[in-house]
Amino acid sequence: MRRTQGLAAMAMCMLLVSASFVGAGPQRGSGAGGVVVGGGHPNGGYPGGGHPVYATRGSYVFVGGYFYDPYYGPYPWWPSAAYGWGYNPVYDYRAEVRIQATPKEAAVYVDGFYAGVVDDFDGTFQRLPLTPGGHKVELFLDGYRTIHKNLYLQPGGTMKMHETLAPLAAGEQSEPPEVAPSVPPPPDGTYNAPNGRAPQGAGPPPIVRRGGERVPPPAADEGSGFGALVLHVQPREAQVSIDGQRWLTSGSGTFEVQLPAGRHHVEVELQGFQRFSSDVDVRDGAPTPINVSLTQAR
Repeated sequence: MRRTQGLAAMAMCMLLVSASFVGAGPQRGSGAGGVVVGGGHPNGGYPGGGHPVYATRGSYVFVGGYFYDPYYGPYPWWPSAAYGWGYNPVYDYRAEVRIQATPKEAAVYVDGFYAGVVDDFDGTFQRLPLTPGGHKVELFLDGYRTIHKNLYLQPGGTMKMHETLAPLAAGEQSEPPEVAPSVPPPPDGTYNAPNGRAPQGAGPPPIVRRGGERVPPPAADEGSGFGALVLHVQPREAQVSIDGQRWLTSGSGTFEVQLPAGRHHVEVELQGFQRFSSDVDVRDGAPTPINVSLTQAR
């Protein structure tokens, strides 16, 4: 009887501890658990072809520079056209990135917005919660070489980043991360702010880079001018580059990346296989599917 009572008490403690992690906001030493849902998937479906799973209050996702609670709905506080990176939010299932990098005090930027430092997102219960889709993650610390990574995150997927920032030689300067224009905060009570402030030297936010070109941010009433490149690759371990930038995926050779409408250069290569290289026209506001199956080299 005592053993049974002891096991029951232990189970209750574990349940309470788990619940505390699920309900916690994105702060140092804790993680935000649960799944988040709001809008539909860009191609009209949901992960696995099922129905949407609605968010529970307290499940945060990082977007627009804030850890927002999708329980209150996607992007309720500013129009998508104001977002200079052409980002299309999807809240089917949030994705997570575990960043194991040194130094731990390096700043983490996502799509041009400061999210925190490496130490906030490197533990078992410390993950960076993001919306599914393509993201640019940058690690910045003054005196070190900046790291740039392009990630595609499957709904509900998890990706690990293992990085070491290399110290710069005397006289060298750190490359600042790309910084997107700031947006108004979400409504009170719907978000948590990142820990601390963005470090000095990160650069001012008056302009945004699109496909390597720096242009002014769009006006609120301007069309998005973006589409989705939906790329399926076999073998799935092949390396994918879009406009010269390599992409990593948490899926099985699947990428769904928001890109400016227009022509883009796609390369897929793997040792022992013939290289694929082609220009692709991405349509404004529509998905552009591409299936690439590499053939073995002779």
